[in-house]
Amino acid sequence: MHRPVRAFSRGLALIRELTVNGPSSAQQLARSTKLDRTTCYRLLQTLEQERLVAFDSE
Repeated sequence: MHRPVRAFSRGLALIRELTVNGPSSAQQLARSTKLDRTTCYRLLQTLEQERLVAFDSE
C-alpha cells in the first residue's frame, strides 16, 4: 500500500471545512484544520488556481 500524499490530504481538509462550515477566513481555516497559517494560504492559493475555491474581499 502506498503512503498518502500529505499535501493532498491537507487540501481536502480545507475543502471539507469549507463545505461543512461555509465561507471562512484563512486564519479560521488554519485554526480549525490545525494547519500552519502559511501552509493554509499556499493551499488556498493552489485551490483558487484550480478554481475550487474563490477569495472574497470581505
